[in-house]
Amino acid sequence: MPPLPSAFLCYRRADEPFATALLGTALIDRLGERRVFLDTVSLDRGRPFEAKMVAAARRADVMLVVVGDAWDRGRNRERLDRDDDWVRTEILQAKDAGRRIVLVLVERDPGPIDLPAALDFLGDCETVALRRPDVPATVAGIADTITGTSPAAPPGGRLNPTTVERATLAMIGHVLPGRQQFGGNDEAVARAVADHLGPDEWLRFVGAGNSPGRPGGSGVVMVTDEQLRLVQLLPRRGHRFGVETGDATSRPLTRQTTLRDSRRRSSFRELVDVQVEAPGWEPLPVLGLFPEPAEILLEVAARASGRAEGEAEG
Repeated sequence: MPPLPSAFLCYRRADEPFATALLGTALIDRLGERRVFLDTVSLDRGRPFEAKMVAAARRADVMLVVVGDAWDRGRNRERLDRDDDWVRTEILQAKDAGRRIVLVLVERDPGPIDLPAALDFLGDCETVALRRPDVPATVAGIADTITGTSPAAPPGGRLNPTTVERATLAMIGHVLPGRQQFGGNDEAVARAVADHLGPDEWLRFVGAGNSPGRPGGSGVVMVTDEQLRLVQLLPRRGHRFGVETGDATSRPLTRQTTLRDSRRRSSFRELVDVQVEAPGWEPLPVLGLFPEPAEILLEVAARASGRAEGEAEG
């Protein structure tokens, strides 16, 4: 039996982080964590990452380039033209090392991808599709393509809460404020998502916040491709920072919801605070985000709110 391959997941955080996390979770189950490179799982938080990213991209047998609808649109497309863009760098490093490159098309039809000249070769690469509603089966099929093996019992149906929770944990590393990733808070947020993500919803952003005026204090802001939702968390007894889902409640945030952002500098880094304000709820600050995840929250929330408004008017 040939040895199992290693895989590198290349993706745009402002495009399909949840699909990438789901796929990474499935590959870790099939190949083992040491053979799968997913940045939020494989890199130590707060440590220099550049050399490790380049080495992993060149070393992996297969690079999976996750391409969603926003991958080659707007600001994301502009980034592909820049030599300092990490998605571009990872792909070129894999090509230079002669590695197999597979495009994972997430909820988009096969067809032309808007590519800069330096990445034109991607148009000739293998492609696989990841689509709803039967995500477990399509993810397993992609894993089959990469590993050359088949699971004992092909999964089917909807994602189970354990899979959602594990994928959310893999996604949290770049969206949850750093100081809230410890003391079990990241696990509490992942449980909240698993408990409150609808069976046909797709997670676009998740962030945690704290508001002294709110009952219970803490909350999670979830953005899906359908709506914004706030999940109230309960404080963990005897723990200063920890939270637990307990009997947490979930409530869609309507088009009257507003998100206000303000930028500040801390320890020579630019940080963004985003305050979520919704009728009937105390304001919920999501503090200490780095600029990119803050932009994801604001942009995706604006799209979701705009879609909701259009449906209401229709």
